[in-house]
Amino acid sequence: MAQTPEKSKGEDKKNTTIDWLTLGVAFVAAAASIGFGIATLFQEGEKEANGRYSDFVDKIGSTSPDVRMGGIYTLEELNKESEIDQRQMMEILTSFIRGQSPRPPKLVKSKKKASEYCYGLKAPKNDVATAMRVLARSEIQADESPDLSNAELTRLDLPEQAKLPNVDFTSTDLRCSSLRGVNLETADLSGTWLTWADLTDANLSHAKNLDQAFWRHTTCPDGTKSRKNEKDIETCIGHLATVKTQSPTPSGG
Repeated sequence: MAQTPEKSKGEDKKNTTIDWLTLGVAFVAAAASIGFGIATLFQEGEKEANGRYSDFVDKIGSTSPDVRMGGIYTLEELNKESEIDQRQMMEILTSFIRGQSPRPPKLVKSKKKASEYCYGLKAPKNDVATAMRVLARSEIQADESPDLSNAELTRLDLPEQAKLPNVDFTSTDLRCSSLRGVNLETADLSGTWLTWADLTDANLSHAKNLDQAFWRHTTCPDGTKSRKNEKDIETCIGHLATVKTQSPTPSGG
């Protein structure tokens, strides 16, 4: 049996530090009951533990949504500085969102009348909303499919031109969300709830399972309201092309 080459004391110390930190992260996550695999951040064991990591761990394991929000921004900075890679960051963000805002087994229906429907639903907490914004500006690649399935994201408000291509929104609750101009190209909308959502100018090119989404009072990408098809099912299919405002024709000189 071949013997494993001996490691230097420096390497042993480094690996011990990383192992300790990984266990610490797992403990913080479990203690906070936030239910996401944050320890994946340190799986490679190639980086020295430092103050930035400790700051991220402390914040993300807090019981305060505002403090956790600060942890999300720290995570984004770690990615910008190439201290963690893109895929790791997205896994942490999506796991965090699903863990902090899981969709209940039964959707809570608003008791308000139609014109006030959305006021009966809760908006995402600050940390979840922040995680969604960071994800939307993280340049998701064609071979990546961020998992936001079964999340409760009612009244989510994303900036126009946000990018969420390839995202798996299977059975996600997006009722009353503002998704104006958002890039949802090739996203999976199987069982996605889009009641009263605003998708004006959203890019749904090649989106998957559009016929399985729940459309009701939805503002379609072309600015019209979802309407019933020949099967008496309300839908935006057929109204997915955005309407671009034409520039006025210059008058002749």
